[in-house]
Amino acid sequence: MAFSFNFGASLNINLANNGNTNVIPGLPGVSTVSPGPQVNQSFSVQNFIQNLAAHNETARTNKFDVVIVPPATIASYAGLSPATVAKGLNLQCEVSQLPGRDIQMTEYITHAFIRRVPHVNQYGQASFTFICTGDFWEKIFFDAWIDYMVPAQTGLVNYPLDPNNNRNYETDIIVNQYDSTGTNIYQANLIDATPIGYSALNQAWDQESIHKLNVTFQFRKWITDAMTFNQSTTFSAGNPQPLPTQSSGKVSTSPTQSSGKVSTSPTASSPIPATIGEIFEAGTGIPSLE
Repeated sequence: MAFSFNFGASLNINLANNGNTNVIPGLPGVSTVSPGPQVNQSFSVQNFIQNLAAHNETARTNKFDVVIVPPATIASYAGLSPATVAKGLNLQCEVSQLPGRDIQMTEYITHAFIRRVPHVNQYGQASFTFICTGDFWEKIFFDAWIDYMVPAQTGLVNYPLDPNNNRNYETDIIVNQYDSTGTNIYQANLIDATPIGYSALNQAWDQESIHKLNVTFQFRKWITDAMTFNQSTTFSAGNPQPLPTQSSGKVSTSPTQSSGKVSTSPTASSPIPATIGEIFEAGTGIPSLE
């Protein structure tokens, strides 16, 4: 874009956003800017709107739910049933997180240059905030879960697996993301998750706010049906390695595949519920999705 200034009949100066500055002959101190290349403004509001419309508008932070079914040992330790805990936590989870993931790189030198290649996956933590009810059952429940792992009375750490190789206090957490119509568009499964801490609950006479308990979980890894891998663990959309299923408390590696995506269809002996409704219908906990 160029701007033209006319200072009389003998002087016309063009100014452009880009270009070189040249001194006008015979007029000391007066210069002009030669027009530079025109910038193609590719951004279009209409294109932006069409792009969002082609992808079902935008994803909203409030369209989610969380499924946490504790192991039976933890539920009974707290005096509750797994289904009761799962339903309550699902309804009371106010803030959730889809977990992140990093890759730790390793370095090696070749021909005097440093190269970095992927080494190991790094998974962080996930935090969930729960609204506290009048009987404080969720606070008592997480107290019991933490205490089962490392009892405050003895300080002796309980092993995560029992003699039959079943999990004592680890579980799988499902975090669902929905679109504006309520359709599940993404699901993250946190494998072998355990709570490692929760926030303090402040009390004050000059406030009447609702208690909210923030609980932090660690997990071994997380997976989703949006990612598929072949036998060499290399990402491959055309050659997926489906999630294994579980039968009779043991992990089975028999694959199931549907339309090029990982299938989480439950087996007849051990269903793998994906939503809180399926948990209540199945009347069971979530087996390992590993």
